Amino acid sequence: MVEENRGRLPILAGAAESNLAMILDACRTYADLGCVAVSITGLLLQGQPGEHRTLLPRAGEALADRHPALQHSQYSNEISVPVLTRLALDCPRIVGVKDSSRDFPRFLNTLQAIKPQRPDFTCLIGCEEILFPSLLMGADGGTIASSGVVPRRS
Repeated sequence: MVEENRGRLPILAGAAESNLAMILDACRTYADLGCVAVSITGLLLQGQPGEHRTLLPRAGEALADRHPALQHSQYSNEISVPVLTRLALDCPRIVGVKDSSRDFPRFLNTLQAIKPQRPDFTCLIGCEEILFPSLLMGADGGTIASSGVVPRRS
């Protein structure tokens, strides 16, 4: 994909590894190939209910601090608005979030908590049914399943 793309668009790679060391290794490999972002799952899902609220910030900070070439992480587990705000404000290499929770009030809370303090932080919605109201309320865009039906860069 990197060769075919020839640098025209940024490429997001997936790192569904089971521990931080393997995720970091995958991130280095993707960066060496020319990818600029990474989607992370697996490690950040582990733990007892509620434990991810302490595990996620440390893992997110570690990834942001140790791998400067990759600028974005995606978690497949909910990150509370206070934790997400802390990551957004304390880790400048974490540049955005995609919210696929379908929880519109939660998304609005995220926008309110982060955007006034960090306007460059990208807030994307991941659900077609609330894309339009999200854009009206200040979302930066969406990354939604239907965009793959007729992909077009505009």
